[in-house]
Amino acid sequence: MKRPNVVMAVIILLVVVLLILGVVVSSRPAAASTHRARSRLSTCHAPRPTLPNMARRPDPERIHHAQRAGLLSRLEAQAHLSPEKAEEWVSRWEAEAAERGLNRHSGLFWEPAWEWIAEQRRR
Repeated sequence: MKRPNVVMAVIILLVVVLLILGVVVSSRPAAASTHRARSRLSTCHAPRPTLPNMARRPDPERIHHAQRAGLLSRLEAQAHLSPEKAEEWVSRWEAEAAERGLNRHSGLFWEPAWEWIAEQRRR
């Protein structure tokens, strides 16, 4: 009669072990399972389209116009100039820069513009 008690004890022990393992398995970080899910999902989607190489090349003329527009905006906002006066001062700077021999497509073209305009306006 002791044998059924031993069998019952083994069964209970196995159930307890399985319950513990189930808790251990279910308490694993979700990162491993989401990683697998992401990798499965990523193979289902079409690859992202890429931009043509020409879209990535800098266009010196567009950069020049953007920097010019930025200076105009700064003159209007910080120096409180009207759009017409700001345009006039930027045109004067462009003439001054041409006299100095600055390349309008270099990064140094607009750097001294703010100080030069401020100095000229004080005169």
